[in-house]
Amino acid sequence: MRNVGSLTTALMEQYRILKQGGRIVILETTRPRASIFTPFVWFHMHVIIPLIGVMVSSDREAYCYLPTSSESFLSAEELVAQMVSAGFKNVGFHRRMFGTIAIHWGEKA
Repeated sequence: MRNVGSLTTALMEQYRILKQGGRIVILETTRPRASIFTPFVWFHMHVIIPLIGVMVSSDREAYCYLPTSSESFLSAEELVAQMVSAGFKNVGFHRRMFGTIAIHWGEKA
């Protein structure tokens, strides 16, 4: 969802094509909440991931894009609000990976 042209349009279109009772599940990176792990998460996202990216693909820029785009994307709570605005019901999410990943879900009532 970070890479769509218009998040609002994408969510509305996904809502439109779902059958009644259908579910959407979104796996997306998200900004973690501040915690004691924050410096370690930042180091992992900004140093380790780009370093591994260079070793695997020789394309450092692609792996520098991930933390930058994740930090500028909506928080998990903001994505919930966008999903509700698009019409989804029973919307929720769980954070994973020290809060850097969120699994969102919702239903078309």
